[in-house]
Amino acid sequence: ETGVVDMLADLGHPYDPYEGIPLEVGYITASSPPIVVNDTIVVGNSAEQGYLQARVENVPGDILAYDRVTGDFKWKFNVIPRPGEYGHETWENDA
Repeated sequence: ETGVVDMLADLGHPYDPYEGIPLEVGYITASSPPIVVNDTIVVGNSAEQGYLQARVENVPGDILAYDRVTGDFKWKFNVIPRPGEYGHETWENDA
């Protein structure tokens, strides 16, 4: 009706867009638009600066890919290599 899609519909509590969410929860933002490569939509993300960075669960900024037609998830590139992936040993204490 308004053209707005509520991405927080399953948040589990009321959300006031003028108040935002608690800084401890953090924000996921996009610093650039997605790109379309053949039939794949490639999306990056970033964690917004200024919130509590001590959380282990903070967004690692992985790059995701989805099917252009169906929207199905296709693949994920771990920006910080996971155990067993090339380069993981260069991340001391899971930096």
